[in-house]
Amino acid sequence: MSKKIENYFELKDVCRSANLWYVGSFMHEFLRKREDWENPDTKNQFVEYMFKNYGGGDNDISGTRTRVNAIIRIIESDY
Repeated sequence: MSKKIENYFELKDVCRSANLWYVGSFMHEFLRKREDWENPDTKNQFVEYMFKNYGGGDNDISGTRTRVNAIIRIIESDY
């Protein structure tokens, strides 16, 4: 489990890390494929899937990994 978001200001920073467009566009995909990113054995495959299908303009997978981790923090913090 990732570090919980404690307040609105932290939520705002996490949303900026993920990019609000990315959060709004792909939140449904994250909720639908929750088992894929919750499982440590398949999380990397999920990140690769998001990069290949919905890169969001990222030049390499590390940018997508940042976005994915930020959205996971939002979901796990119940925001």
